[in-house]
Amino acid sequence: NKNVENNIINQITSLGLDIMYESNEGNVGELFRQSTILYALYAEELMYKNNASNWINRDRVVFSSKRTEALYSTLFLSGFNLTIENLKEFNKLNSDVPFYPDVTKKYGIDSVGGTYNSVGMAVGLCYAQRYIESLISKIKPKNKLFNFNTYLVCSSQDLLNGSACEALSFAGDE
Repeated sequence: NKNVENNIINQITSLGLDIMYESNEGNVGELFRQSTILYALYAEELMYKNNASNWINRDRVVFSSKRTEALYSTLFLSGFNLTIENLKEFNKLNSDVPFYPDVTKKYGIDSVGGTYNSVGMAVGLCYAQRYIESLISKIKPKNKLFNFNTYLVCSSQDLLNGSACEALSFAGDE
């Protein structure tokens, strides 16, 4: 239902705006772009368990942007272990929700690369999955243990970097 989708996207955006207001920083344009993308990813694509974010077979998300207001809002609305109080503490000293999130299974964040690192991180996660699968298939042929996907949320700026081109070239050859 389009109305429900729009309401959820508006909630993500509103929470993100509240986070920006509380922290006194942010980028409204990026928040609006990310809200729609993250809604589609978490509502329609990702395989995850918000109450068991250390589940080994859940989909992986590599988030490139340094603007994480929409990410935290989406995780909160998706039922991860975040509270409104956590969101109010965004980017404050010793906060559970820092500007650059830590890689943590608590919130299902697998990797947050600074600009230019995220593409290589996503390729590395995919390669590691294939490598582990190859080891397991030697023991139990025809048994597929993992079927998770890795998603990369990045900007055009990330893709212009030479290391991103090298990582994508490597991924294409594998």
